[in-house]
Amino acid sequence: MNFEGYPCSWIKEVLQINQENLFSFFNQIQTDSRKIKPGDLFVPLKGDSFDGHDFIQQAIKAGATGVLTELPFSSSEVDVFEVKDTLKAYEALGVSWRKKFNLPMISIIGSVGKTTTKEMIASFLQAKFQFVHKTIGSQNGMIGIPMTLLEIRKHHQCSIVEIGIDSIGTMKKHIQNVSPTHLLMTTLGPEHLEFLKDIETVVSEEWSGIQEATKQGATTIVNLSDPLQAPLIQNEQTYGFEKQATVYSQIEEGHLLIETKKQKFKVPLLLEGLHHALNQTGAIAATLEVGLQPEDFQKGASLFSPAEGRAQMKELNGIQFYCDYYNANPTSMLAAIKTLQSHKNRQWYVLGDMLELGPKEVVFHENLAQPIIDANPYGVYLHGPLMKSLCDKLKKKGFSGEIEFFENREKLAKQLILKIKNGDLIFLKGSRGRKIREVWYFLESHFKTLSS
Repeated sequence: MNFEGYPCSWIKEVLQINQENLFSFFNQIQTDSRKIKPGDLFVPLKGDSFDGHDFIQQAIKAGATGVLTELPFSSSEVDVFEVKDTLKAYEALGVSWRKKFNLPMISIIGSVGKTTTKEMIASFLQAKFQFVHKTIGSQNGMIGIPMTLLEIRKHHQCSIVEIGIDSIGTMKKHIQNVSPTHLLMTTLGPEHLEFLKDIETVVSEEWSGIQEATKQGATTIVNLSDPLQAPLIQNEQTYGFEKQATVYSQIEEGHLLIETKKQKFKVPLLLEGLHHALNQTGAIAATLEVGLQPEDFQKGASLFSPAEGRAQMKELNGIQFYCDYYNANPTSMLAAIKTLQSHKNRQWYVLGDMLELGPKEVVFHENLAQPIIDANPYGVYLHGPLMKSLCDKLKKKGFSGEIEFFENREKLAKQLILKIKNGDLIFLKGSRGRKIREVWYFLESHFKTLSS
């Protein structure tokens, strides 16, 4: 079988379609018509505000030689595969494709830190393996997982697949589809409560992934330092800051000291903050299970860089920016605030709403007031209707720094430019939907213009 392309015969077998075809295989399977190249198969998916079927002709014009469709469509130029549900068909193709490969596959689940931990694991594996396959960005859901699985190729020596959930019952299905050989759980906390209801449901859903992976025979590695996981642990491998952990770590002068039953070694800390040290410990625990040695971690540490918008420290014109604007929930917000307390710079917080937190969303935002007061930043600029409640709470509790709420991100950025000075540290964080990244883009453009 040609693993560099997708045989038409295989697609028909998976989708149980019996028909004559014009082409023998497709180069890529794409769900975005803008990414279509000659020889690709286009899978139109439906979203909340779009229907991929509207772009079939555009995909064909770009060179697609095959189309999956739920709607009646005929063409003498391309192969047409009619299915009841294009998303389910896409998922089935991903599952079938994954089964063709026998390689170590580390999957990552948990409420926070998945993408950063994935990048840590990737950097360590790249010290040992030439061809490491991984989830791109945060494509960890119903579309992203089959997309990731379909990108595996014959030359890949190992794989890292990130798994996220936002509804009840999906975790078990994802684990069944991915069939990981190793499963790592990061820290648990409030996530997607709009759909997952409460923290008890979050824990239950996430832990169902551990149970399903164990049932499949995978090695499971869980966080002993997480009070939500610790009571559930039975025979799983563990990592954390507790001596009894399978992989125990402690921080010492910019390094992580690792201790197992068999060995002790030191690794440079990849990111500051206890939460990142814990993520790094988990990454080491998972990769030890696939044969990495202490020297691999030393080399891998030099290859690491955080994903865009996740715990990135940047500098412009003598001003530091802690860019963590890709996403936010109460756990990650509090961890970042605690990390920045070790910095002595004059600090400004630019915070956007934490979304999908359900009925208690206002309470989660108001609960940030005291930690912010304790951290004592020079100023706090807030954006989004939920952050308005935090603004009011901070004022009520007598926050002594400058505080202002903005309806408009550009106005926020312009006001910040007038106030910040050399040596300041700007903390930018919020859920993706609140687009705090646009504040960074505006600031970046402004300071680069000044420098040119």
